[in-house]
Amino acid sequence: MDRVGGVGLPLDLTVEGVEERLKELVRKEGNGGKIDCLVHNAGLAKDKTLRRMTPEQFHQVVKVNLEAVLNINKAFGLAYQDEQEGGANGQDEEFLNPGGRIVLLSSINGIAGAFGQTNYSFTKAALSSYAQSLAPILASRGPSGSTINAIAPGFIETDMTQSIPALGKFLGRRANAFSQGGLADDVAAVVAFLCCDGSGGMSGQTLRVCGLNAVGK
Repeated sequence: MDRVGGVGLPLDLTVEGVEERLKELVRKEGNGGKIDCLVHNAGLAKDKTLRRMTPEQFHQVVKVNLEAVLNINKAFGLAYQDEQEGGANGQDEEFLNPGGRIVLLSSINGIAGAFGQTNYSFTKAALSSYAQSLAPILASRGPSGSTINAIAPGFIETDMTQSIPALGKFLGRRANAFSQGGLADDVAAVVAFLCCDGSGGMSGQTLRVCGLNAVGK
């Protein structure tokens, strides 16, 4: 973070009250105490067949991949309710600037599911649905010009995917049209696009970054 002029704040997103620390950071470091882009990139995998998965393994993935997103958005004044349910969520402070961007990291396994990833696939599917559901409400009631979109990467070469068994990595790479795993830079480039002014016409979408992977087609 120092190399790119950023500020690092190591946090466990499952700890109660973590949202307040994030808000303090934004107030201190943000442009006028607000943010232009909010990228939900934290993710966790605890792969097992559902029959062998413990409740703790299931819920730990849900807490990081899904609940943390909902809690942070709520803390930042972005958890809008339907007008028929009484309007906004009661948040007085809204942290997103006009033209702001929210980006969620989903997965192609959230589109098609995956053996041994019931918890992971559930959370990633929920993020895509969340983006689709929140987009029209954000457009009508959020800061002017704000958008929310999700990205669904295929097999990406990361520290997390290196723990996948050799056969799984082989199949993940072979499913790519280029017979190779994607890179974090491939995903980062799409995040950067969704955060720029030129993406303002897109909201509620899930963009696949998968090298023409056939999964979910």
